[in-house]
Amino acid sequence: MFIWCFPIIFFLLVSHTVSVPILHHGRCKVNANIGYCQHREICWESDVELDSFSRSQCSSNTRKDLVCCRRQSQNISSTFHVSKSTNNELIPQPGVCGGSPLNNRIYAGEKVHIQEFGWAALLFYSYDDTEYTPMCGGSLINKRWILTAAHCVFHRHDGSVVNHIRARLGEWDTRSTPDCQEFLVGDRVCAPPHIELNIDLIKAHELYEHSNWINDIALLRLNRSVYYTDYVIPICLPPAKQTYADDYAGYAMDIVGWGKTAEAQFSGSTIKMKASLDVISTPDCVRTHKKLFFGQMCAGGQTPQSTCKGDSGGALMLMNTSYSIPTYFAIGIISLGPQSCVGSRSPNIFTRVEFYMPWVMDTMHANS
Repeated sequence: MFIWCFPIIFFLLVSHTVSVPILHHGRCKVNANIGYCQHREICWESDVELDSFSRSQCSSNTRKDLVCCRRQSQNISSTFHVSKSTNNELIPQPGVCGGSPLNNRIYAGEKVHIQEFGWAALLFYSYDDTEYTPMCGGSLINKRWILTAAHCVFHRHDGSVVNHIRARLGEWDTRSTPDCQEFLVGDRVCAPPHIELNIDLIKAHELYEHSNWINDIALLRLNRSVYYTDYVIPICLPPAKQTYADDYAGYAMDIVGWGKTAEAQFSGSTIKMKASLDVISTPDCVRTHKKLFFGQMCAGGQTPQSTCKGDSGGALMLMNTSYSIPTYFAIGIISLGPQSCVGSRSPNIFTRVEFYMPWVMDTMHANS
C-alpha cells in the first residue's frame, strides 16, 4: 500500500469566494467582444441572439451543439475558493498572478500573443555548465520559484539529478531577441529581451517514482528574484485539495510551450504555441492508461496535434473568467505525454497541482 505523507504546513490558509470558472471549450468572438464556446443549453443568451451572424462559429469533432456565447458582465453565483496565504510573496494572488491580456488583434494559427502566458519558462540543461540545451518547460509561481515536473530534473540515462539548469523567462521566439510580433492589422509589438537565470536549488518530490509517474512534481529556485513586467508574471496556484473527484471533467484548459519534452524529442516550435485540451474523467482515461494514482489527472487526446504543443513540466491552465482580467490557474503539470506526435490520440497524464499544494508551500517556506 502506498502511504501519502506531507510535512506540517506553516501557512494559515483562508478562502475567499469568487465566481466559479465558466465551463467552456475555447474562446471565440461576438462582434469585438470575447465569447466562449459552450453548449447551447448552458449559454445565458437567447436562441435569437445565438443564431445571429455577428459571432464566430464553434466546431469540435467530439462536442456537438457548441455556440459562441458572449461573456457576461456580471459574475455568476456559484463559488470557487482560492487560497489566500499569509505570505503573498510566496503565493501571489489574482491581480498579481495569472493575468492574460485580451485584445482585438488577430493573429494566425495557435501562436500566442507576445504578452500571453508570461509565466511560461523554457528550461535549459547542461552536463558540464558550458553547452545548454532546451529540454523541458515550467511555470513561474513567484519571484524566486518555478514549478515543473520531477522527471524534468533527472538524467534519463542514469537517474541522477541534473546539476546545471537555466530558466529563460519572457521568451516568445527563440530565434530572435528582442522579439517582435506582427499583426494582420499592420501594427507591431516588441518585447524587451528575455531574461535567463541559473537555478541554485532543485527540489524534486521525495517520493517521485519514474516507473509510474507518481509524485511527478518539482520546484526550482532561481538564483535571484525577478521583477514582474508585462511579459514576466507568475501563474496563480489553486487551493489545496487532497480528496479526489473529477471536478474538472469536461472543462477546456490550455497548455503552452515550444514542444520540448525530456522523454521524446519532437521538432518543436521556435515560437511559443498554445492548444486547448478537454479534461477527461478518470473512467474514460483508464481505458487508455490502465491506472491513475491520486495526484494524477488526464486531458487531451481529442486531436493528434494538441498533445504536442506544450512542454514537459509546463502547466495545464484553467482560465477563470470571473475577474476583470481573465486569470489563469495552474491546475496540472504536463507529466506523461505521447512518444510520437504522428497520429497520436492518447490523452496526457498531468500531475494535479491542488493535491500537492501542501508540499509546494512547505518546500518554498523551508527554502526561501
